[in-house]
Amino acid sequence: RGFGAQLWQEFPESMTWRGIRGRIMSLIGGYLVVDNFSDDHAVVLPTYVNGELVGAIKAVIERDEDNKRQLAYVTSKGQWVKAEGLFPFDFVLKILRMRRLRTVVLVEGSRDALRLIQHGIPALAILGGGNWSRAKKMLLLSMPIDRVVICMDGDRPGIKFNKMLKASLKGSTKVELFRLMPYSRQIKSKVDPGNMDKRIIHKLKR
Repeated sequence: RGFGAQLWQEFPESMTWRGIRGRIMSLIGGYLVVDNFSDDHAVVLPTYVNGELVGAIKAVIERDEDNKRQLAYVTSKGQWVKAEGLFPFDFVLKILRMRRLRTVVLVEGSRDALRLIQHGIPALAILGGGNWSRAKKMLLLSMPIDRVVICMDGDRPGIKFNKMLKASLKGSTKVELFRLMPYSRQIKSKVDPGNMDKRIIHKLKR
C-alpha cells in the first residue's frame, strides 16, 4: 500500500473521523491504521477510478518541536495525484448515477469533500489547486454531469484556484462559483467546506 503502516483495519462504522461518520468512511473504503513510527492512529483514504485503486491520502498525526499534535496529509507516491487525483471519484460517480444528479462540486481537500458528501452533496477534492491538470479535467468531464460548482477555500489561494478552475472548464460545461471569501471576511478567519457552518452548506446545497 506504499505507506509502511503496521496495523490496518477497515474503518469501524461506530467511530467518527474529524466529524465524518464511520458509515461514510466505510463506504469510501477508508482504513484505520497505526503508524510504524508512533502510537498515533492514522486514516487512509483510497482513491478508486473506474474500479482501479490509483492512490491514497494518509491523514497522519505529526508532532511539532513542542511535541504538540497536528494533522498532516500525505499522498502515496506516483503521478496519480496530478492525473487521477479526484477524491472520491468512484463513490461520487455512484451517487450521481443513483440519484440521477448532473452537478458536482469541486473542493480543495479530501475532508472538505467528505463533509459535503455527508450532507448529501456530491463533491470531489482536487487535492490542491497546484495539482489541477488537463488529464484531471478530462476525467472530471467523463462523469455524467452538465454543471460544475467550484467551491475553493475562502482565502487568497482559494480565490486564485476559483479563477483558474473556472477558466480551465469554461466552454466544456456549465460552471458556477460558490465563493467563501465573503464569509471569511465576516468572521475574520478562513472559511472552507470542511469548517463552514450548516447554513452555508444549505445555501450550497440549494
